[in-house]
Amino acid sequence: MVSWGFAFRKGLVIFLWSIVWAIIGVVISSVIAGVAVLNILSNRTAANAFASLGIIIAGFIVGYLIYSIGVYATIVKVTMEGMAQQATMAEMQTRTMSSMGAPPPTQAMDSSLKCRACGATAPTGSTKCPNCGAML
Repeated sequence: MVSWGFAFRKGLVIFLWSIVWAIIGVVISSVIAGVAVLNILSNRTAANAFASLGIIIAGFIVGYLIYSIGVYATIVKVTMEGMAQQATMAEMQTRTMSSMGAPPPTQAMDSSLKCRACGATAPTGSTKCPNCGAML
């Protein structure tokens, strides 16, 4: 299970990268729109104004797409890195437990007992083997 601290750290990373992507998108759309505005100011015809307006709108769309794709890519990257980090930590924890002589987690969850005399399985809490009657 992922801790809240881990989740908030990853959320902060995504938030900060979304700010970076927003700045990049705004800069790119501003450059495109600025070029179109300069074109309108230098050549003041109606046809030129409509073409430049289309370029301004296209600039804002490009800027928004760069922002959106950048944020989605950041979410995927941070999520995958977090999953890999959690898997590595779980593997290290399992190795540490097995080197200390502790049974792996799947064996620790076993709720039955084995009879030493006949090898039969008895439920937890039993005092005698259900097969041969020997004390457990």
